[in-house]
Amino acid sequence: MHIVTKILVVFGAILAVLVAALTVAYSSNADAVRTGYKDIEAKVKAAESSLAAERASRSGEVGELQKDKDRLSTAVRDAESLVANLQNDKGRLEARVKQAEAEAQAISGKIDQLGATANTQAALLKVLSEEVTALRTLQLESNKREIQLVDRINDLDSQREVQEQNLRALQEQLAEARLALETAKQGGDTKTPGAVIAFEDSGPPIQARVQKTFTTPAGKEMAVISAGSARGIKKNMKMVISRNGQFVANLVVDTVDNQMSTATIDKLGRTVDVREDDMVLSRIGG
Repeated sequence: MHIVTKILVVFGAILAVLVAALTVAYSSNADAVRTGYKDIEAKVKAAESSLAAERASRSGEVGELQKDKDRLSTAVRDAESLVANLQNDKGRLEARVKQAEAEAQAISGKIDQLGATANTQAALLKVLSEEVTALRTLQLESNKREIQLVDRINDLDSQREVQEQNLRALQEQLAEARLALETAKQGGDTKTPGAVIAFEDSGPPIQARVQKTFTTPAGKEMAVISAGSARGIKKNMKMVISRNGQFVANLVVDTVDNQMSTATIDKLGRTVDVREDDMVLSRIGG
């Protein structure tokens, strides 16, 4: 065989071995490639699923972020509105501050005026206080003089009352004497034991009321009157009963207590009734 053919045969054999090796390698690599491809496809699907889930999650986060953005936008608008309102308030407050400063200056001026007025009034009050002190001194002296005069008047009143009582006693004695004289002129006996000599009081008028009436076992009509010796009523005093300004009967006092008296009713032969609460007078007229 020719050497070239041998060489070609050798090369052919070597190529056959190489081709067989390559075929084996290709088969092996093809299986690995298919397996790798399947793995890659699985990984791609897993990645797509993960990406879809991530997208869904991100979509929710984007929605929340959008809501937060909207809330922040609303908050920003509110803040801007608040800032505008605060600026308006600031302007008004600045105007008020200026007005308050002007008023404070006016008040300061008024305080100065009031201070001057207060000083003037203090001076006037001092003068008035001195005048009041002087007037009080004069008033005290006047009160002392008035007290002395009142004491003197009371002394004179006491003396006058004593003199009036003495005069009343003398008038009563005079009335008794006149009555005795009239009785003597008419032929009566002023010395008869038990004889009652009634007299009319000449002192200040006395008023009282009939409290009740009764009749003694001897048939004498009596009246209890609401006045006694404390009011100047005396035994045997002649008094008058009246009702509505009309004469009813006479009374002659029998017994006298401090606050009440009993008296005999003299109807002067007329048919009249003496009632409770009838007026009793020491005399008619002044």
